[in-house]
Amino acid sequence: MAISFFASCGARRTAIQDPATYDVGVVINGVRWATRNVSTPGNFVGNPESKGELFTFDEAQNVCPQGWRLPTYEELQSLYRVSSVWAGNGRIFGTAPNQLFLPASGWRRDYDGSLFNVGANGLYWSSTQSNSELAMFLGFNNGNVLVYGYWRESGFSVRCVAE
Repeated sequence: MAISFFASCGARRTAIQDPATYDVGVVINGVRWATRNVSTPGNFVGNPESKGELFTFDEAQNVCPQGWRLPTYEELQSLYRVSSVWAGNGRIFGTAPNQLFLPASGWRRDYDGSLFNVGANGLYWSSTQSNSELAMFLGFNNGNVLVYGYWRESGFSVRCVAE
């Protein structure tokens, strides 16, 4: 009968976390934000500077990895209220050590799929729909940050929060 190495030497097993689905996160105003965007449904990008995929509002509802979800309108408002600075290719929110970098991933137009403003604008969905055609998002560029409503069929980035 074979005895595993771990059992025979008394070593403790530790779970290896999959970097595509695991993220430590950073807490800002009581909300734990993932440090990376979503790449494909259920997976994070490899590093915080990577843009990830652009999703419609309806697609975005189910793309966060297990244990994560889209932020609410109120959670986006909470992030909007902290200090932030433009970082050349995105925006840094919060103060050290609780800082969050969001890349300026641009956005995809709803009616023809054209890609706009990569490196200049970041637009991130919330889970909050404002009416049958619009949903709330956090948007920024090198001078402004806002939380507003836009067409649900547009393609925006997703940054998840812990459940």
